[in-house]
Amino acid sequence: MDELTNIASIELTRTAEKSVLNVLMPVWTTIEDDCSIRVDMPMFEMSIFVSEDAEIEAAVGEAVHAFFWAAEKHGEGFGKELEKIGWLATTQQSKRKAFSIKPHKNDVIFNGMMKTGHSQLVSMSV
Repeated sequence: MDELTNIASIELTRTAEKSVLNVLMPVWTTIEDDCSIRVDMPMFEMSIFVSEDAEIEAAVGEAVHAFFWAAEKHGEGFGKELEKIGWLATTQQSKRKAFSIKPHKNDVIFNGMMKTGHSQLVSMSV
């Protein structure tokens, strides 16, 4: 993996009418003993559970939306809460903010693990 490639990225654009959130990140799935599916989202330090594969995309979107809402209403704001869990601000304009997680240059194990995740793109109005 090229060390300049983002593992995950977020873009938040705010306008007077609405805010749009775009998130690209890897997720991992595991079938549990009760046949539910655990979806690990380490870039947000959370896991969610679904009953079937068809529910994964919507559930990831709901989890990201919940993180956004909680950060805005009960935390220090979306950007600050992302920085607390390891995201780096790459663009800080008045209406557009972007964040990313880049691979560790010399961490072969970490970079190898990141290649095994399934890329998940979430785009929503918030």
